[in-house]
Amino acid sequence: MFLHFKQMGMYLCNSSLFLFCILVAFTCKSSVDNPQSGLNESSTQHDYLIDTLKVLCTQDQLQLVLHLKEAYQECHDEIPIEIALYEGVASEELLSQAGNDLILVSDLYSTFIPGAYCQINYARDGLVGIVHQSHPFYREILETGLGKQQLTLLLTGGNSDSWKQAAGYEQPREIKVFTGPDESMPCKKWVKFLGIEPADLRMVATASFQDMIDSVCKVPLSIGLCCSRHAYDQVTRKEIEGISVIRMDCNANGMLEDKENFYADLDELQRAIWLGKYPCHSYINYYILAKGNPANMLHLDFMKFVLTEGQQNLPAEGFIKLNTHTIQGEIDKINRLQAIL
Repeated sequence: MFLHFKQMGMYLCNSSLFLFCILVAFTCKSSVDNPQSGLNESSTQHDYLIDTLKVLCTQDQLQLVLHLKEAYQECHDEIPIEIALYEGVASEELLSQAGNDLILVSDLYSTFIPGAYCQINYARDGLVGIVHQSHPFYREILETGLGKQQLTLLLTGGNSDSWKQAAGYEQPREIKVFTGPDESMPCKKWVKFLGIEPADLRMVATASFQDMIDSVCKVPLSIGLCCSRHAYDQVTRKEIEGISVIRMDCNANGMLEDKENFYADLDELQRAIWLGKYPCHSYINYYILAKGNPANMLHLDFMKFVLTEGQQNLPAEGFIKLNTHTIQGEIDKINRLQAIL
C-alpha cells in the first residue's frame, strides 16, 4: 500500500514537472512572437518610445536643435535622435527628401508647405537693419531713429536734401543692401512693410552672415538686413563691435523716444518684440513640420516639448520665445491631433 502511494506521488511529481515545462515553452514562444509582450502597459500604448526621432534643420538652427535634443533626452533617454542638415534646397525637394522626418523651417519655406503636413509654430526671430559706424547717417540713425518714410527714401536713393548735404553728396546715392545666405525672407518682409518692390533695392546676397557683416563694414554707404541674433554677440548680448542696429522711429515723430529705444542688448530687443513694441512686420516665424496630419505620437510629443520646456532653450541661441497665447493655440492643435491617434 505504501509503495502504491509512493509510486503515485512520483507520477504526479513528474506530471507537474512536465506541465511546467510545457507552460515555460509556450510562454517563451509567445514572447518571441510578440516582442512587446514584455513592455509595460504605457509602453504598449505609446510605441513611439522605441522609435528614432529624425530632425532636418539648417546650419543656422543646428546649435538650437542640439540643445533641444539634449534637453529632450534628459526625460526620454531611450529615444535615439538623429540630426541632418539641409541648405539651399527648394521646398519641393526638401519635402521629398524628408520622408517621415521632422523638418525645422522658417517663413522662407512655410508658405510652400502643402496641407498634408502638420505645421507647428515654435519660435520667432527679429528682423533688423544694420549699419557700420562709418555710415554717413550713423549719428541720425542712433540719435533720432528712422521713420518708415525716411527708411524708404534712404533705401531707394531718394535721400532728403539735408541728408545729402550732411553726407557731402550733391546727388542722391544708391545704397547697397546686403543679406546673408537664404535670407530673401527678411528682404520680402521689409519691402512689403515699406511698400516698395524688391527691384527698388540694390540687394547683394553674401555667402555667410559673417560675410554680410564684413561687407557692411567695408562699404560705408550700405545697410545689412538680417535676423536680430546675427547683429548681436551671443556671449555679451551686445551689438557686434562697429555695428549698430537701425533704430526705428515707430511713430515717425522725428525723435527716438524712450519707449522706442530698446536696442541696448539682444535681450532687451527680444523682449520688445515679444511684447509687440517692435514693428510687427519685423520678425520671422519658425515652424516644425511633420508629414501626415496627424503626425505620429513621437512627433507630437517632441513638438509639445519644444512648446513647453524647450522654450527655455531659445533665448541662448538668439531665438525669441512665443507668447503664452500663441503657445496655447499650438498646444491645443497638438492635443486635437493626439486625440485622433
